[in-house]
Amino acid sequence: SSIKINEPYILVYNLLKHQLTNKVVQQLKEQTGKKIVCISGGAMCPVNADIIIRNAGPLEFLSLIKNADSVVSTSFHGVCFSLIFMWILGLLCSLNI
Repeated sequence: SSIKINEPYILVYNLLKHQLTNKVVQQLKEQTGKKIVCISGGAMCPVNADIIIRNAGPLEFLSLIKNADSVVSTSFHGVCFSLIFMWILGLLCSLNI
């Protein structure tokens, strides 16, 4: 992986817009003092992140999840890989099914 983050971080992978995401992420940042790293394929990250990564390929994506101290995700894949790597997970679900 060519993306290296040399300090503890909370990874945000947010595909679905959720009103509580930014609030939850900011509370985690305040409580832990950790950097917020956001994987975003769009023009802007949906949360106030310290680091925004727009070009993560599959290996970088997995590495970022594996090396995160915790993960907040609204994505199925973000949740699954977080569980595989057994990290603390914040999950925000949409009830608009």
